[in-house]
Amino acid sequence: MIDGNEIARQSTEETEKMLRELKYDNRTVKYVTLMLGAKEITLTDSRPQVKRLISRFGDEAVSVVDFHLYTGRITAELHKSITDIIGSIIANKECCTLSKLAVNGSDIATFGIFPQNKIGKILHALLEKVMDEECEKRKLNFSLLATPAEGLSGRFVKMDKKKFGEIPGVTDRDYY
Repeated sequence: MIDGNEIARQSTEETEKMLRELKYDNRTVKYVTLMLGAKEITLTDSRPQVKRLISRFGDEAVSVVDFHLYTGRITAELHKSITDIIGSIIANKECCTLSKLAVNGSDIATFGIFPQNKIGKILHALLEKVMDEECEKRKLNFSLLATPAEGLSGRFVKMDKKKFGEIPGVTDRDYY
C-alpha cells in the first residue's frame, strides 16, 4: 500500500522531470517542486512550528507562507502573524537549523557516543528541543551549533589509521 507521502514524492519527481524536459531553468524547477512539497503543510502561528518551517524551507519559508495565502489555505491575518514571527526569528538569530547548533558531533563523541547515526539522532533531538523552546521553559542557558564534521571525523580517523598506523592520542580512538 502506498501512503500519501510516497504519492507526493512521486508527484514531485514527475513534475521535476517534466519541467526539465520542457527546459525550465533550475530556479523555476526548484521553486515549483518546493511549493508542491509545501502544499500539504498546515501552517499555524506557533513559534516552534514556524521554526520548523524555517528549518525545512530555509530562505523560501516566506514564499511557502505566501503560497498558502495566495491559494486560500490561510487568512491574511495568519499570513501577517507568521511572517512577523519569521522576521523576529531571523532578527534574533534564533536556532532553527543544525548549522546553528552550538554543539557538534565531536562534542557529543567526547561523551563516548561513536556511531554516527546515534550522533545525528542526538543532534536532531537537541535541535527539536531548541525549536520547541524547551531551553527557555526550563531556564536553561545554552544554544546549539552543529557542523558536518561529525560525519567526517570518524571516516578520517579510519583513513589515517590505515595510512599511518595507530598513533597514541591521535588515531587510537574513533574520532578526532
